[in-house]
Order: sequence, then structure tokens, then C-alpha cells
Amino acid sequence: MEIQKEIELFEEILLANPDFDEALLSKDENNDYEDSSIADQLGFFQAGIEVAEREARMGAKAQAAPEVKPSHSITLTCAQLREAFMFGAPDKDDQEQLETEMTIVWSKEGHSGKGYYCYYSELPEEGAIFLDEVIEAQEQKG
Repeated sequence: MEIQKEIELFEEILLANPDFDEALLSKDENNDYEDSSIADQLGFFQAGIEVAEREARMGAKAQAAPEVKPSHSITLTCAQLREAFMFGAPDKDDQEQLETEMTIVWSKEGHSGKGYYCYYSELPEEGAIFLDEVIEAQEQKG
């Protein structure tokens, strides 16, 4: 919105209030409001318009994006996630290891029974780890 239109709208809103003193809109030789509180209110009003316009643009962008819903999901504990991470990236900060893709699957008939297993996506023949072993070990300690 143009600044002049913002000012006109601002004044129109103020003047719509029958209790508003129109003299407060008087301006000095630089065309600024003489009353500093009116000038401050105009600044807040303009900031609000900027926020509203930005939100409208973002909302329009968000509406244009297709809704993405996952076709599958799993829920893992942080311990299971840590175990999968440590299997794939045991050195923790090694960039090549951090880029390694791991696959997590649910199996009823895995080598350690029913549960989640993790393996290197490119090397499934190398074997998998049983992610629930961490939970079982913690339960046995407790």
C-alpha cells in the first residue's frame, strides 16, 4: 500500500470515532503531525499494515503449495534413534558417515525377534542391528 493511502486510511479510521478530536491531525510545515502521539500511532498503524501484507503474501504462498502427508511413519524412542545413528556414523563428526543413508524397518521375524531393525540402505546384505536391544538392556539394568 502506498504511504499516502496508508495515511488517508489511518486518518479515516481516527475520524470515524465521533469522540476523536480532529485538531490532533494538524500538521507542521514538514507535513508531519504536530501531536507526537498521533505520529507514533501512525507508525504503529503502518507497521501493522506491513505485517498484514507480509502474512497475506505468505498465506498465499502456503495455500499454493500442495499438502504433503506422509504415506508411512514410525515412532522411535530417542535411544533407538541414537543406536541407529551410532551404527551409521560411529565417528559422529565424520562428514561421509553423516551422509550415509540408513533404513529402518519393522520385522516380526528378525534375528532378535519382533521389532525395529536398522541397516545401511546401500548394503542390506551387510546385516542389520536390532534397535530394541537398547531398550531391553536398559530394562534389565533397571
